[in-house]
Amino acid sequence: ILVTVLAGAAAGSDRPVPPAKLASFATWFFNIFVFIQFGVVALLTPAYVAGTVADEKERKTLEFLLATDLAPREILFGKLAARVASLLMFVLAGLPVVAFLQLFGGIDPDLLLTATAAAAVTVLGFSAVAVFFSTTLKKPRDAIALTYLLLVAYLFGSFILAVYLIGVALRFGRQSGPWTETVLGFTIDMHP
Repeated sequence: ILVTVLAGAAAGSDRPVPPAKLASFATWFFNIFVFIQFGVVALLTPAYVAGTVADEKERKTLEFLLATDLAPREILFGKLAARVASLLMFVLAGLPVVAFLQLFGGIDPDLLLTATAAAAVTVLGFSAVAVFFSTTLKKPRDAIALTYLLLVAYLFGSFILAVYLIGVALRFGRQSGPWTETVLGFTIDMHP
């Protein structure tokens, strides 16, 4: 896909593509890639992990697992590690392609590693929430639904908090004198 896009950009011209255009394309591709990667992680993780233990309960095979010499936490962490490892492969699968884009310029290597680490931490965090609901609920369907519900509430709350903080930052930029802000009953002196 990458070669096709670059060939299409350079088609009809016998001169090389300017480095600024390559860097702009690499930055655009990286931003789209990271957005899609986080979307896939957010959609796949709860569905894939939330049924881990609840599925065993529903099929009535959890008792057989508990009858082994393994401790319950070993069973839980083993099942979780297997699911998380396969999800992390989705995160790592696109890393070579995006790393290759660094040759075009426009992508900081630290930004690439940070985005990959953030996606991996997102998988771990979403998996922890999903396993919690999987162990506390009897049906995988309920665990998946509650995991999605909690994650949507978290993302919506984060968005509201970000809008509030942007508003505070904008007000702070226009403020010339002393300024205090009240958050959750606490007064904060915002004077620089």
